[in-house]
Amino acid sequence: MAEHESFEPTDISAWFWDLIRRADKDREELRGILSTLSRDEVYRFHREFEEAAVELQAEPFLQYIDEDESEDGVEDIANWVVSQGFEHYQAVWRDPSLIPRHVDVGSAEDLYGVAGDVYAERFSRPIGLHEEEP
Repeated sequence: MAEHESFEPTDISAWFWDLIRRADKDREELRGILSTLSRDEVYRFHREFEEAAVELQAEPFLQYIDEDESEDGVEDIANWVVSQGFEHYQAVWRDPSLIPRHVDVGSAEDLYGVAGDVYAERFSRPIGLHEEEP
């Protein structure tokens, strides 16, 4: 479970949030940006995305999400919030009632998964099998 008391949105790097800003909620734009990065950088982006999203998948945020939302649905909502950028993420962090009650599956503004796709295409292995470059 996430350690909400010790986490702040600024714990996620400015580098990560800048890439999200540059992608401007566009999966293809993010794909282009990530395709210019090193293997370790694509992995770092992926890990920071997951770290930011997991923080929104517990209380106090859950009380504002539709009660019949599945775990996958909660994850989609968190991923969507991260994809909207630092300002939106920080606003939701400060006021959990701003989290969406529901996000449609496959929302075009959800950038999650792009890093994994780029990684697999460029480096011929799943991102989960990442090893640090020598």
